[in-house]
Amino acid sequence: MKQKLINGFTFKTAPRPSSFRKDINALRALAVIGVVLYHFNPAWMPGGFAGVDVFFVISGYLMTAIIVKSLSADSFSFLTFYKARVLRIVPAMTALLLFVLLIGYQIYSPADLITLGEHVSSAITFHSNSTFLSEAGYFDIESHEKILLHTWSLSVEWQFYIIFPVLLWALHRIFPASWIGGFIIAGTIAGAVASVLYSRENPAAGFYLLTSRFWELLAGGSAFILQNRLTIKKGTTVFNLAIAVIILCFFMLDNTISWPGAATLIPVSAAMIAILSKPRKLPVMAFEPIQKTGDYSYSLYLWHWPVVVLLTLNQLTDTRELIAGILLAFIASVISYRFIEQPTRSSGRTGLALILIAAALVYAGGKYYENNGGLPQRFPHLAPLFDSAKPSPYRETCHSKKTAEIPPESACRYFTGKTEWAVIGDSHVIELAYALAQELEPAGIAVQHHSYSGCAPSYGQADDFSRCSRWLNATTDYVAEDADVKHVVLGHRYTRALYGGDSLSSHLTANPAEEADRELMTSSLKHQIEHLQAAGKQVYLMLPIPELSARIMRIISDADIPEDAENITIPGLSRKFYQERNAYILHALEQMQFSSEPKLIDPAGIYCGDSDCYAVRNSTSLYFDDDHPSVAGARMLAEEIIALSKEK
Repeated sequence: MKQKLINGFTFKTAPRPSSFRKDINALRALAVIGVVLYHFNPAWMPGGFAGVDVFFVISGYLMTAIIVKSLSADSFSFLTFYKARVLRIVPAMTALLLFVLLIGYQIYSPADLITLGEHVSSAITFHSNSTFLSEAGYFDIESHEKILLHTWSLSVEWQFYIIFPVLLWALHRIFPASWIGGFIIAGTIAGAVASVLYSRENPAAGFYLLTSRFWELLAGGSAFILQNRLTIKKGTTVFNLAIAVIILCFFMLDNTISWPGAATLIPVSAAMIAILSKPRKLPVMAFEPIQKTGDYSYSLYLWHWPVVVLLTLNQLTDTRELIAGILLAFIASVISYRFIEQPTRSSGRTGLALILIAAALVYAGGKYYENNGGLPQRFPHLAPLFDSAKPSPYRETCHSKKTAEIPPESACRYFTGKTEWAVIGDSHVIELAYALAQELEPAGIAVQHHSYSGCAPSYGQADDFSRCSRWLNATTDYVAEDADVKHVVLGHRYTRALYGGDSLSSHLTANPAEEADRELMTSSLKHQIEHLQAAGKQVYLMLPIPELSARIMRIISDADIPEDAENITIPGLSRKFYQERNAYILHALEQMQFSSEPKLIDPAGIYCGDSDCYAVRNSTSLYFDDDHPSVAGARMLAEEIIALSKEK
């Protein structure tokens, strides 16, 4: 064995230990292949995301083995355990985050750089899963612009590493050693049931949080406990069958399935069985490229997603470009493994100190971006466009989500004066409510703000139809009964509910909702309007807001605007595309008949010209992301609403 010590790091090429299991390494390779192919193109391997769950099982097995063996030998040390985890995880992560900080400085807008700074600081402190939970969903289009989204699973694992040894140590101190296995197996079963039930009610939290993922890591622990109690005679056959099940999951599952959910039991159980089988022969899985992929799996997981995001941002998404991206990610992983992972695993105190200092500097870099406005001085001539691309300052505090519902009686009221207006809808009305209140404030008139994330029209459905319908029923009835309210504005992202959130897909190519669901939505909207009108309210109905093909900051940054440009206008999509994507709802609204017609607000008439709908118009950003209006853009809609209110 050759080795060389440089600045506290040991560079060495050592043979694999006798306890090294090629079957588990092959399982790692399979897991990372599934994840990588899914992320580069979901059509290639629609259920490849289950590879993360296989990783959880492997980690749980290995950590349980380390801890239980040390406890049994009375040699367990928290310091030794945590040091090993730091040396295994942090160096490669730090290198990736440094790269991301440098890339972000070059290509990100100020707003995006602020977000990147937050993501970097939360990733290096291993709570990015909580950060991403508060943002868009994992399967949303916005996820492909979050270059560190994949670090959520590393945060889950790290949180497990912190809690699990403490838990096992305490159990070992209190109960007989023979009981620990029973606790782990019982925890796996109870955790699986709890996760399925919890994820039904809270899908985003169920996906991101350790509380609903703990059982998957415990499943690996259960495999360790059971391996000495079970003997599988035909280990190679069983292993191959388990691998086949995992591969089938990669092809048969897709992102429409609740995850984690009951279906998650399949790949998790298959991974457990693969580990328990202890095959004597691995004719395929022992193939050197597969074993090398297993070796590189952590670095490949780290580097593949930033490559996906950079390709997406640069619209390099045809098959040849994606294959080139996979090769690039693999090359990066080899470099990371050879020059970062391997040299740092056996680091001494000096090496550990240098690693922690580097991690602290990366954290400081993220905070610097976050606390300095994303360094807008990099683009002085674009400052007016960036400044106008702002959301409502009350977006977080006044908006309902599944994790934080606001009852109608507690809704925000802007600002002082008599509350004569109410705005009801999904997240597309947040900025409108605020901008409308700003316009009405000089007249001493206030506005009620009622919004619920992703809530499609469903008034009149049973309260158990969905949380959204329960909230919408209560809110609509509350506003209808409020004698002070004279005017009610309704607005939703109708087409997202009908065809999904990908604004790049027209109604002809996206997955349409069932006809019955469409009719239910439009009939619910009609019922809501009639109920408010019967209560004497003047109803204003906002038509769909044009959806951009990319976030506004990206559109501005890519627009190649001269430094002396004035009265800047940047197109965002064609008006023809807007008409195609929203054809169903526009036609349905046109066909609705009322005894007293609601007043229509047409964002396309304000945001679009004859052929294009604009992202920026007259040097004003109409959006703050890819589909929500900025306060400046919403103010244009508010002015139109007030003008309509004055018409007889």
